[in-house]
Amino acid sequence: MSVLSWYVGEVFVVALLLTLCICMCRCLGKGNAAKVNGNHFSQQQVETWEMQFMNLCKYKDESGNCDVPSTETGKWKSLGEWVKRQRKVYRKFHSTRKVQGNQDLIERFDRLNRIGFKFRIGSGKGKSN
Repeated sequence: MSVLSWYVGEVFVVALLLTLCICMCRCLGKGNAAKVNGNHFSQQQVETWEMQFMNLCKYKDESGNCDVPSTETGKWKSLGEWVKRQRKVYRKFHSTRKVQGNQDLIERFDRLNRIGFKFRIGSGKGKSN
């Protein structure tokens, strides 16, 4: 089963979560961030993350991996920058070891793990997830 096929099965759940987030943001007023499990994510941030996650699934279907270079140019340029940010957020999260109140980040990390995303790349210690 391809990653994209697997992802289509999760679209219903994602759509429900997006609808909930959009409703929460609208209730708080335009431009305000909703507090979700201790973190602030605006409607735009949630939508951007979901769109980039879907782009990462497409990239994996095309290339066979999730290793988008941060120096990527062309159609995957913004995805390369997004992947770099996900790794940075992951490192920061694990350096603080603050799990309570960060369930939304943990869920995002889990979703990335399920499609084979490597949070640590390159040589040296901790190369694997």
